[in-house]
Amino acid sequence: MQAFNEKVVYENPLLSLRIFQTNRNQHLSTNWHYHKQLELLYIAKGKLDFYVEEKIFHLQSGDVVIVGASQLHRDRTLTQLDYIVLQFDLEPFFDHSTIPYMRFFSETENPLSEANYIFQENAAVKQEVGDCIRQLLDEASRKDIGYELAVSMLIRQILLLLLRNDNRKVLAEQDAFDRARLKPVLDYVENRLHDRIQVEEVCKIANMSYYYFVKFFKKNDRHVIH
Repeated sequence: MQAFNEKVVYENPLLSLRIFQTNRNQHLSTNWHYHKQLELLYIAKGKLDFYVEEKIFHLQSGDVVIVGASQLHRDRTLTQLDYIVLQFDLEPFFDHSTIPYMRFFSETENPLSEANYIFQENAAVKQEVGDCIRQLLDEASRKDIGYELAVSMLIRQILLLLLRNDNRKVLAEQDAFDRARLKPVLDYVENRLHDRIQVEEVCKIANMSYYYFVKFFKKNDRHVIH
């Protein structure tokens, strides 16, 4: 299976988000691809077969599907199609008070696509998430004053809806998440105990921003270092 790494370009780099609406007027199949961002797809009109690794979702008007970071996916258009694509990085939408909840979306055990059962079994949640996606598109398109705040709140609302309606606990907190994420950092530091270590270099190894790494480490150093 050949797949390409899609590079997602943000219109506003400070938001780390891309959202757009598009349509197709003919049968079309896309190739397997992946990207580091989470993706949600909302079907406004038409039908679409959406493949996430070995699973297939038969989508129609009003349906929503979520794809985790770096998960392989592709799709096949069945009819005239109108849909909205939302892609975003998780990290920028968490601050020092909400960082602990990021682990629920870490995908250390289950890919985020496992949470699609929520949309299939809970029509009310599916509609709420769809409404959030449409509002996100409107805010990002209009760019009225404070739209960045509105976008951030809507992203958090989607994550909250997933978290609170995950009856199967596929987003369950992983006890080993902190240790697993910081292990490369701890190994790096241990191998350079007598050298001067630059925090910026450690952030690169952890794949975190400076701000996020400092907050994350302070909250978890008692649990991951022993």
